[in-house]
Amino acid sequence: MFDHVCLMVSNMEWSLNLFREVFGFTVDRYVGDAQNPAKVWFREQLQLNRTETPVVTENGIFSHLGIAVQDPGAVIEKLKKYGGKATEDGENWIMMPNGIYLEILAE
Repeated sequence: MFDHVCLMVSNMEWSLNLFREVFGFTVDRYVGDAQNPAKVWFREQLQLNRTETPVVTENGIFSHLGIAVQDPGAVIEKLKKYGGKATEDGENWIMMPNGIYLEILAE
């Protein structure tokens, strides 16, 4: 089950205003100061992470996909067979060879 997508943003205030005012998103929780948080999760399955140096390409500022599954261990093993590698973020954080970063969560 799709859980969330995360975007890296350099201007958190602008980004918060965009998603709240244009799309009506509701902040569910955050890390840091409420006026300029380091991370924000919206109820609408979007996460924003503040970064001073976003990696912006012609394809955007995508950070990771969070996917909730019944058996995280089995899914992680399958991802490794496709060339995925766990990262320093944890065993459930898998970087795929094509650059897609996955956070595998338990349902």
